[in-house]
Amino acid sequence: MNPGVIVEQAFDNAEAFGMIVVCAAGNSGTADVTDDNVGYPAKYPSTIAVANTTIFNTRAGSSSTGPAVTVAAPGTGIFSTIPVVDGSYQFKTGTSMACPHVAGCIALMIQAGVSDVNRDGSFKDEILQVITETAIDLGPPGQDNIFGVGLIQVDKACKKIIDGISPPTGGPVFGKPTNLTASASGSTVTLRWNDNSNVETSYQIRFGSKVGSTITWRGSWEVASDTTSVRRTMPSGYWYFEVRAVQGVNLTDWSNTASVSVP
Repeated sequence: MNPGVIVEQAFDNAEAFGMIVVCAAGNSGTADVTDDNVGYPAKYPSTIAVANTTIFNTRAGSSSTGPAVTVAAPGTGIFSTIPVVDGSYQFKTGTSMACPHVAGCIALMIQAGVSDVNRDGSFKDEILQVITETAIDLGPPGQDNIFGVGLIQVDKACKKIIDGISPPTGGPVFGKPTNLTASASGSTVTLRWNDNSNVETSYQIRFGSKVGSTITWRGSWEVASDTTSVRRTMPSGYWYFEVRAVQGVNLTDWSNTASVSVP
């Protein structure tokens, strides 16, 4: 259950201040991986939601699933800090054990010198881009509701930054948005994407529906520059979305297509 507007605003404020909040996705998963059972605050767009994988790089059965899942990390049979009587420590399982792997990875990436390419006061976009590019893609190709962008690889993510393979710092960057995702809560659709431009004047979002196998675009709207998430009330139906960056009369290509069913 959503704790409420005040709690959500607190997490939004943290993100706006440049903080990167990493949350356990939750341990409410079922055998039906199409269920949306990610818990709060991980379900907020302002956070990074972490799923739990096993030693075999499969989903832990209790790991919550849903569009809010950002990335996966080992969380099964992890040596914890909970003491036992013999002076040793317990092994624990859950997304709370997976979550610190991602938080630690992000801390190392910042230490390695990740740059705020789009100059929005946060490393979050750049970090998610590098994590996406270096993660092991598990499950369905691309981002999915089980593993998000895939299994985090701390060494490769940090090496990419140290080797300077991440996007160059400084200068104008006008790249199309990536990793567009869509989720629905009632009639409210939440869209999230990676901002890959530091010179855009706005973002254009278009929406449509399918007739047969072809998407018919029904309309569009624009949001402010440096925006990476937006909410919009949509009528009942199955909707498709794409987003692109705008700089005056210049336009990037459209992002990937994201879809969601509105009850």
